[in-house]
Amino acid sequence: MKNNIKEKITIRELTSHETSLLLEDKRFAKLKPDNCSQCEEKNSFRRRIFEIIGVAKNKQNDDETQNFIQYHFKHHHSIDFIFFKIHKERLFVDTALCEKCKSTAIVYDIDLLDQDLISETSKITGKSEAQIKNDLKNVYEILNRINRIKA
Repeated sequence: MKNNIKEKITIRELTSHETSLLLEDKRFAKLKPDNCSQCEEKNSFRRRIFEIIGVAKNKQNDDETQNFIQYHFKHHHSIDFIFFKIHKERLFVDTALCEKCKSTAIVYDIDLLDQDLISETSKITGKSEAQIKNDLKNVYEILNRINRIKA
């Protein structure tokens, strides 16, 4: 794989203590494991978080950079799904392992009915929190109907 990235990139896995502290931060923890794409498990996941050091700030969202890092995780750590997160100006990779089948193909999602998210959306849109919740529930129901039709 050709790499045009000139910086030296260091990947450091956080300790379990560091991971626990980071997951206490609501902003970081909003995107979280939802289900295993292999066995459909919804509850038992072991999080692994890595700090990516040495990527210039203007390259952190760059497709080439992220593809290079994703390639590394696939071939050196056997991790299928990774999620990039920028938190407090640091770049992280968040991944999980299904405790049931040991797959790393874990689907992440955001809890749309999270109270902090609803409050922020209300401030941005000028809609009441009740209206935001109602709108989100309606969208959720529509998506569920679409998914049932496809299945």
